[in-house]
Amino acid sequence: MVIRAVNDGASVGLALLALAVRPALAGALVAALVAPHLLGPWLSRSLSWTDSRYVLAGSFVLYGAAVAAAAVVMDDAPTVLTVLLVLLAGCAGPMLAGGLTSRLPRGETPRSRSLDSATWGLATTAGPGLAAVTNLLVGPVAAVLLMALGALVAAGLVLTLPPATDSPERAAGIRECLAHAVRVKPLRTMLLAIGLTGLGLGALPVAAPLLSTDLGHAPGSGGLLITAYGFTSLIGSLVNARRPFGGSPLRVAAGSLAVMGFAVGAAAAAPAYGVALAGFCLLGLANGTLLPTVLAVCRSYAPANGHAQLLVLASSVKITGSALAGIWSGLLTPAGGRTVVAVAAGALLAAAIVALSGRTKAADQGATLNQARSAGTRRTTN
Repeated sequence: MVIRAVNDGASVGLALLALAVRPALAGALVAALVAPHLLGPWLSRSLSWTDSRYVLAGSFVLYGAAVAAAAVVMDDAPTVLTVLLVLLAGCAGPMLAGGLTSRLPRGETPRSRSLDSATWGLATTAGPGLAAVTNLLVGPVAAVLLMALGALVAAGLVLTLPPATDSPERAAGIRECLAHAVRVKPLRTMLLAIGLTGLGLGALPVAAPLLSTDLGHAPGSGGLLITAYGFTSLIGSLVNARRPFGGSPLRVAAGSLAVMGFAVGAAAAAPAYGVALAGFCLLGLANGTLLPTVLAVCRSYAPANGHAQLLVLASSVKITGSALAGIWSGLLTPAGGRTVVAVAAGALLAAAIVALSGRTKAADQGATLNQARSAGTRRTTN
């Protein structure tokens, strides 16, 4: 959870620092931190070459050192050096997301997937909030350095994990994984759906302050909407860990995305701020259910010894969608918050339709078989 909070908080800290020092650089730094996630599927293969703890720890150290260096030199160094340092940090980004999830054992249960997903909800709330508070109390450089320190702490923590127990067979190549993802319909549709999800959810940090203004509140009230979304996403994951939904993961994903689209649409049409807040709370609860199903699909249909690459690929697809959302939401800013939020709702509903289209009889039967295997694993363990 620490490293995921760092990942979310660092982008906020760098943006705040750039706005204070070089305002024109803020967007470029956020883009530089996100863009290297496209390399995630290629970088993830290193997780299968050696003990993944050392790969993850090294990535965390690289991330922390690079963002700290960028923060220290931003005021005096050439712009290109600052951007290159942030790009270097971004190259470690995929390991902070799907790479860490790949450490879950192959015999994982729905409960373990939900608990892993719960860390995302907590990180979404804690990381940006901690960066914002530190910026307010101490300053933007201190906010970024705190995130860098968190990355070093996370590197030490990941080394305390037990070594991976996966078989030392040849790691699946990225071309093999991509071809497999395109060929297998449930996997292909889930990746497309998660990309559309990022295209919708990624606009909310821009849209929430605008929506708050449209509803007669200060732009800062948009932070409460995002906080409510992150907190209820954590609650949704914990509830799902306690009592997971049954049935096909794609059906559960489609239902979750439909609820998310409805919730965001309700916020766009809200007559008052309280209604919009309720919509963001419902969005978070449904998102807490969506994340474990994405992990379940990736695990169920991954090629032999390619689950790590596939998990990082899914994470990279979503983050790329979020980056594109930052672009389109910025272009639509003059239209107002309601318009931006409404378009985000449309992207989520489109993701729900895509997820539903991926359901097949074979996929549903495969999901039932995997659930039975998971239940057998839990009984054996107990």
